[in-house]
Amino acid sequence: MSREGLANFLRAVDHHQGLRREALACSNDDDLISLARANGFALNAADLHADAMDSAMEQWFKTSRISKPF
Repeated sequence: MSREGLANFLRAVDHHQGLRREALACSNDDDLISLARANGFALNAADLHADAMDSAMEQWFKTSRISKPF
């Protein structure tokens, strides 16, 4: 799954109240991955880790003196 695929899953969670309730009940990444897979999204732990790293880098560039990534 790509970051776009993860975004699609999160968009689905945002737009479907039942899925949102189930996602809120997840206590860890494995629960969230299982929920995504049960709903047709091919999510895995590497996708969550990569997204967290990408998000951290984006945040760093927003607050750093460097205006653009290399």
